Amino acid sequence: MKIRFFLKITAVSLIIGALFIGVAYFIPSQIINNALRNIAGTFFVDSITVSGLIDKYNNYLDHQNVISPVVYGQDRPKIKILIVPGHEPDYGGAEFGFVKERYINVDLADDLARFLKTDPHYDVTVSRDNKKWLPELEKYFSDSWDSINLWEKGKKDEMLELIADGSVRKITNPAHQTVPDSVATRLYGINKWADEQNFDIVINVHFNDYGTRRLNLTGDYYGFVIYVPERQYSNSKASKTFAGSIFNQLSKYFAVSDIPAESVGVVEDQDLIAIGSYNTVDPVSILVEYGYIYEPQFKNPDVKDAVINEYAYQTFLGIQNFFKASNTSGILSDTTLLPHIWQKNLSKSNNPENDILALQLALKKEEFYPPMGKTKNECPITGVFGYCTEEALFMFQANNGIFDEKGILGVKTREVLNVFFSGNKNSGN
Repeated sequence: MKIRFFLKITAVSLIIGALFIGVAYFIPSQIINNALRNIAGTFFVDSITVSGLIDKYNNYLDHQNVISPVVYGQDRPKIKILIVPGHEPDYGGAEFGFVKERYINVDLADDLARFLKTDPHYDVTVSRDNKKWLPELEKYFSDSWDSINLWEKGKKDEMLELIADGSVRKITNPAHQTVPDSVATRLYGINKWADEQNFDIVINVHFNDYGTRRLNLTGDYYGFVIYVPERQYSNSKASKTFAGSIFNQLSKYFAVSDIPAESVGVVEDQDLIAIGSYNTVDPVSILVEYGYIYEPQFKNPDVKDAVINEYAYQTFLGIQNFFKASNTSGILSDTTLLPHIWQKNLSKSNNPENDILALQLALKKEEFYPPMGKTKNECPITGVFGYCTEEALFMFQANNGIFDEKGILGVKTREVLNVFFSGNKNSGN
């Protein structure tokens, strides 16, 4: 009996052992692989949607005039927008002469925040100024440095597993500027903080440059570009739609980057930390390069401020178009540079100035700028009175029967422009 019992126990043990070995071999190759595919299926499910954002905007709108708005305080939140001026407060970014990207990033971010705050449906935060980070972010960096690094590593490991499994396709993007580890940690920290604080939209503000440009020499490329998360990322669809609305508005007046890799205007990217490398951002996230740092409109301080304000305004209008919202800024025109009254003559002899900026915008609205055969990249809005402005003005004059002020903004031409663009006519365009 004991021998038979022993043999039965042995047989059962062998069967259990065989099953265990089978499980050890077959689960990793089948079930675990299926599990990884399921992770990919959920990891890249939309973290935010266009319809969800628009519904949130409209729900807040629907309850603006309730008797007790406090009742709706938690149920009807505003659209939370985080504006991130690129680079550190005290170093980093492109430079050209006295123009430093990290400073004009803040200028544009502040202008954009000011326009957005005219619409009560937005709760707007800017991540830093020219001296320091937002206090909440500075504290977050200090208190959560180790957890940010662990979170970053976890996100990277998760995505690398999915790439190795074939569930996610690795995309090779154009090379970007590398940053020190501490800067990278802060960038990932902003992403983590934006996720945790339930921001709906993150807008990264930058100006462009390229590595082969010789120091203090004007480069060969002009124009803006918008980067969005690559299409496999969970926030990509909504980000791309949001970026498209801003692109449509900016491109009315400004040239699109003519570097081949950026010439499509809205570029998907898998590696830029600021827009969620390794799928680290849940809200809509875009990075706008508003122009190349050496472009002439950034050299003259007065022109620079006016152009940056205009970039911000066009971005604001693009956001309003996305939400199908009205223009709440109080500016009647579709540009901050018009209406305008010209009070002096202008020609090629003038230094760059805001009167010339307004002239270029006016000629653009009259469809004479850029002149025939020229592109926005060849004839950007710069405040510089050059060949493009001269030719466009000549055509405008001919169209309005002015033949004795050829290519010069003289008294007769000013009178016509002031009728068109002083605010008495077309001020609501």
